[in-house]
Amino acid sequence: MEWVEFLDSLARSRGLKAHLIKTLKVRLDQRNDGESNIKIAAKLNISGADIKKQLGEIYEIFAPSCPDLASSQSRGKLDVLRACLWQQYERHQSQSPEPAIVGTPSNLPLSGVVKFVGRDEALAAVHQKLQAMATVAISSVSGMGGVGKTELALQYAYGKLREAAYPGGICWVNTRAQDVGIGILEFARVQLGLPEPPETLKTVPEQVQWVCRRWQGEPILLVLDDVVDYGAVEPYLQQLDLRFRVLMTTRLKLGTPAQRLELEVLSEAAALELLKSLLDDAERIDTQIGDAQKLCEWLGYLPLALELVGRYLLDDEDISLAEMLELL
Repeated sequence: MEWVEFLDSLARSRGLKAHLIKTLKVRLDQRNDGESNIKIAAKLNISGADIKKQLGEIYEIFAPSCPDLASSQSRGKLDVLRACLWQQYERHQSQSPEPAIVGTPSNLPLSGVVKFVGRDEALAAVHQKLQAMATVAISSVSGMGGVGKTELALQYAYGKLREAAYPGGICWVNTRAQDVGIGILEFARVQLGLPEPPETLKTVPEQVQWVCRRWQGEPILLVLDDVVDYGAVEPYLQQLDLRFRVLMTTRLKLGTPAQRLELEVLSEAAALELLKSLLDDAERIDTQIGDAQKLCEWLGYLPLALELVGRYLLDDEDISLAEMLELL
């Protein structure tokens, strides 16, 4: 995967809006290294104030996965972000490629996790809930922020993609970054090769209905990530037929018709396993097991918190777990 393609996929998985994705890709395009922000702004046809604001938003979004952004000076944040994302890119490039998957249209974002642990039962529960309903199946994964809802949905989708369990396609829409209807229409055009809906159809729900009637194959998985307003999603769900399985991630506690799965924090054993995988050094954890247990407890057994601290520990091999806990 090329660098700019990686940036695009990574930005979409973080929920960046279209204009921020464009700014990120142009600003970090290697051909633009050494260019000032003013020149980049001119290429984007925006003002210097606009690019400064947009970069600030980008830094804030990526700060959780690039801890040094928070402590760096404003003039150095761009270099910190570039170095952090390049490190992630190299790690992704060095990983064994996924088996070739042919025949299932999909637009899944890249996974940012090193190892997915402790969620086998949840994955099985998601699949069971999606298959059990006689109507359009709607299931939601809910839970507190950082518990791993998006990653669970992504791992489920990739697993079923490898199994060709949804030959009609797997469509992923980040609902914070994009209207659901627009996301479905874009998927139909890019991944399915369907033509644009007739101009006589004036509303997006009508256009979605037109597309769904021409969508070939079954079953179909539609993943709606980070739903914050069910009312904005519901009109599009009404256009779907029985071939569709809808999986939503949300902090909302949705009732009927959704089948809800409440995602809990990791067990202590799974949290320790995740920490070991992040450091790629089981001995470092095993020799400090008491402090490792305290660290996992302090972090609330939250996958996101463990990821962030694990990356910090990976960068600083000399810091002990007790010192890390004291710093926190």
